[in-house]
Amino acid sequence: MVDRSNDEDRALLLELYKDDRLFSQHHESQRTNGSGLVVAVAAGLLGFVSLDNQINASDIASSGLIIGLGVFGMIFTQKHYERSRLHLYRAYQYYHAINRAHEGVDIEQLRLAANAECEERFRFLNKIKLSSLWMMLHAIVTISGIFLLLQAFLSQDAPAGDNADTVSEISRPTT
Repeated sequence: MVDRSNDEDRALLLELYKDDRLFSQHHESQRTNGSGLVVAVAAGLLGFVSLDNQINASDIASSGLIIGLGVFGMIFTQKHYERSRLHLYRAYQYYHAINRAHEGVDIEQLRLAANAECEERFRFLNKIKLSSLWMMLHAIVTISGIFLLLQAFLSQDAPAGDNADTVSEISRPTT
């Protein structure tokens, strides 16, 4: 067995802690970038649907793609959240080992005091999970696609030539 000093153990724990924190940040960045791409493509598809000023059967495919993007975004977001949490849980284990190795300084007590101060200052916001907001974003994309798809199907049943009175008509402001 290799004989190591406490300083080497602490240095190893610190490096492992930093690595897992970095991996966690990487997954958060991937979630941000992926979500931005999903929303941008969905917005482009919404623009495409509105080009002819009405929602009709020709918009079924675009609506389906928007729904698919929203569902993909929800799965993508949750997967990166899970991966981020995995690396954070690992980092917390290294953190606690580092805390136990340092005599005279209670790092955990400092962290808990900072958490309590933040919770006191942001009582309401502290209860909202960021992962829930990410999921809501993709749920909105999905619901938008479902709404468009329903409108496209309903427009098939509308009488021809009576488009001005149907719900599927997209109104543009007059200038």
